[in-house]
Amino acid sequence: MRRCLSGHTNPRPEIEIIDEGPAYVKVDNNGGFGHLGSVVAMESAIEKATQTGVAIGTVIQSRHFGAAFNYAMMACKRDMIGWAISSSSPGLAPWGGADRMLGNNPVAFAVPAGEEDPIVLDMASGVSAWGRIGTKRLYGEKLTMDWVLDADGNPTDDPHDAKVLLPFGGSKGSGLAMMMDVLGSILPFGVATPHRRGED
Repeated sequence: MRRCLSGHTNPRPEIEIIDEGPAYVKVDNNGGFGHLGSVVAMESAIEKATQTGVAIGTVIQSRHFGAAFNYAMMACKRDMIGWAISSSSPGLAPWGGADRMLGNNPVAFAVPAGEEDPIVLDMASGVSAWGRIGTKRLYGEKLTMDWVLDADGNPTDDPHDAKVLLPFGGSKGSGLAMMMDVLGSILPFGVATPHRRGED
């Protein structure tokens, strides 16, 4: 509600397919919450993949899209491997850095497994979610020293001083976050994470 009232998020977006081909679709989400535009893109990509074997859907001008696994599971339920990724506002320092340059970008995969439950991975590139840090703050719990940096770029275990999130897996998580930003924002000609305004 706050994001809609502030003008950050369009509460009534006019979602439009602005470009498509046999194996791709590009959706303009018109500044709205990402859920609807992501469903449009995934549904279209799934239909295209039934003809081409593989397809990609991209969404631009989008805000928070919720849990990534929902979109990956759309493909999985059609007996396809689903993959969903999003960029996000800067909150993560690259490995060895101290500034917010990367997003805590979500990614999900869903792989059908016949009669068994599907194989599903839903994660982000940071060592934690910001919400979990807020919970630690609320309950007066400490963090481990590899989670966040303070305003001066120093590691801290105090959730009240958390200003920059660190990538999981050190340099590997940092590299994955960079590639996720390329696929989630630059590939569809969106805005790269360092140039996004807060909370996109």
